[in-house]
Amino acid sequence: MQAHVHTGPEAIRNKTYPLRTVIDALSTYSLGYSLETQPSASNRKAVAQSEHPTVAGWLAQHKDLMSYLRLRDKGRHLFPPEQTIRSIKLYHRQIYRYAFHRPKLEF
Repeated sequence: MQAHVHTGPEAIRNKTYPLRTVIDALSTYSLGYSLETQPSASNRKAVAQSEHPTVAGWLAQHKDLMSYLRLRDKGRHLFPPEQTIRSIKLYHRQIYRYAFHRPKLEF
C-alpha cells in the first residue's frame, strides 16, 4: 500500500520554514550546489541561513517530486552550478526571457 503524499495548504501548515524557502533550497541543490555550499546571492539568503541537515531532511521528504535527483551527480560533472541554467533573450514583438537546464538538455 502506497502512502498518501499530502500537498496543498494542509501539507505546509505548522512548518518552521516558509514554502518558498523549502522550494529555493531544493532548487539550489538541483542546480548542483552541495548541502554545505549555498550561493551568496541575496535571493538565496533564507536558504543559506537554513541548516544543511534541514535541507537534507527536505530532500528525503520530497525526493519523489525531484525527478532530476537521480541524474544530479552526472549533471554536476558537466557544468558548474552557476552555469547550469542558461538564459537568453528572444525578441519577437516583445522581449522574452528563455532559460533551460543545460545538463538536462545534454542528457
